[in-house]
Parts: sequence; C-alpha cells; structure tokens
Amino acid sequence: MLNGRLWLVILVILLTSCDHATTNDERIRLGTNTWPGYAPLHLGSEIGATHSNRFELVDLATTQELLKGLLVGSLDGGGMTLQELLNGRDLGLDLIIVAVTNISNGADALISQPQFSSIAELKGHKVGCDPTSLCALMLKRAADQAELSPDDFEIVPLTPIEHESAFGSRTVDAVITFEPALTKLLELGGKRIFSSADIPNEIIDVLVLRRSVIEAQPRIADQLNALWFDATQYFTDNPAASYTLMDKRLKIGSPALRQAFKGLTIPSQSGAGMLLQDQGAALQPSLLQVQSIMLELGEISAEGPVNTFFLPNAGQQ
Repeated sequence: MLNGRLWLVILVILLTSCDHATTNDERIRLGTNTWPGYAPLHLGSEIGATHSNRFELVDLATTQELLKGLLVGSLDGGGMTLQELLNGRDLGLDLIIVAVTNISNGADALISQPQFSSIAELKGHKVGCDPTSLCALMLKRAADQAELSPDDFEIVPLTPIEHESAFGSRTVDAVITFEPALTKLLELGGKRIFSSADIPNEIIDVLVLRRSVIEAQPRIADQLNALWFDATQYFTDNPAASYTLMDKRLKIGSPALRQAFKGLTIPSQSGAGMLLQDQGAALQPSLLQVQSIMLELGEISAEGPVNTFFLPNAGQQ
C-alpha cells in the first residue's frame, strides 16, 4: 500500500545523498511520529535523562518519512513497528532493534461510525486507511475475523492527520487509526469494533538504529537504552508530571493522554531485555507471523531471517 511515487522520489534522492555523519562528537538523529508509545523518549529529553544530550529528536508526520530519512541518511534511527521494520529491510535498510518501547493492546483500532456494530456490517463501505503496511495488516486481520477479504471494503487513503476530519465529516464509514486520534474518534461517537487487543503481540513498537551507526559508535545502543529506561522510570515514579510534560508536544490534554496509554503495555527494563536476549528469541515468533502476513499481502517482496535484527549481546544486564 506504500505509494509508488514516494519510492521513486526516494530512489532519486538516494543517488545524490550521503549518510548523516556518525562521529563520536555528533548527536544521533532519531525520528518519531506522535504515537504515544514514543512519547517517553521526548520526556527523557525534557527531564535531561541519562545520555539525552547524545540524541536529537526529529518530529515526523508519518513513518514513511522515517523510512525515507533512513534511506537517504538524514536520520540515524527512530521509532517504528515490526511491520515498518520489515518494510525497511525490503527497501535495503540494515536496522537493529535497540529497545522494545511498547506493545499495542487496544491503542490501534478500527473505529466505525455509530450506526455500525460489527466488521461484517462494514462490507462494501468506505474505510479510511493510512497507506502503510501496519494499516494493511490491521485491515487483513479485521477482515479475517469476519470471514471477509480486504477487497470487501472500499479503501480511502488517509494520512494520520486526516483521520479526525474525515471521520467527523462522515467522508468515511470507519477508520483504521491509532492513538492519539483514536480517543478523539471515540469522543465523536465512534465505535471500536476491532483493535490490536484482538491480535496480541502483532503490533509492537521498537527503537532502531542503522547498523552502520552502531558499528561507528559501539556504545550508542546502550546509551539509547539508558535514555529510554531512565525516562520510563521517571514516568512510573511521576505520572502526573510526565503526562503534563509529554502533552507539551502532543497537545491532546493530559486526560486524553492518560486514556491513550491504557491501550499500551510498556515493558519494564528487565522484561524488554528478555525480549531481546538470544537474538530476540522471544520476539521472533511475532516477527515471523507479521512477515508471513505481509508477504501474503504483497507488502514485502521476500521473507528473510529475523534474528539479524538483533545484536548478539542484546538484552544482557
């Protein structure tokens, strides 16, 4: 579902670009969108968490922008889903998972207009969908539940910033969306008729770095981990202050942000470490499941080994 013209533009840029420098004196550039699961990274910058001065955080509207930045070398890493990680490899990127930030447990969902009460009732109706592999997977899994095909819906391409306006104007009958827009659509009377809670461990977000960055700066993966867990510990110890600080960027209000985080599971430091140990042995089943679905949907051109996304010593305390 990724726009072919976008990749043509990327290819042209690739021919004239070079990597962002990775000397020890330069900050590492990380791209993230407004997904709340990445908000603790920005919280870390606000509170001056461990090694926060080593990283420059770049706001992005979409993950397509992250993949583009990684391809042209203007970004060194960032936050993405397993689906987008596999997209990146398919485009020739060599990415390493440094931290597991969150597991979506309801924070991604198919939200319908009030008159619909099931996936089956949406057959033949307009479903807004961000043109990414994550949306394609959600649509496929929702269709499977109703014994339908993604082709049974009329797909309306929408970028994330268009979800609320398209839903509010009833341009679409449903939207596959995610927080923070999800809570806003529910406030408009939308119904959650399918979510990531129905497909456990399939929508997982991670922080990644290009392998070349890690090779140039061997300590950088540990430093990013330290920043992440320093920030999440502050979040645990100071939730009210954390919501206020994170909302300075997200601007949805602390109550809505609290609601958004209810659909996320943020692993503890030890839990996240266990997910990365033994070249991600605990994460590999999820990666293989997602890879199989993406291959079936034509979202990637080939399958490959998934242990290559992990450092040999990852997760060790």
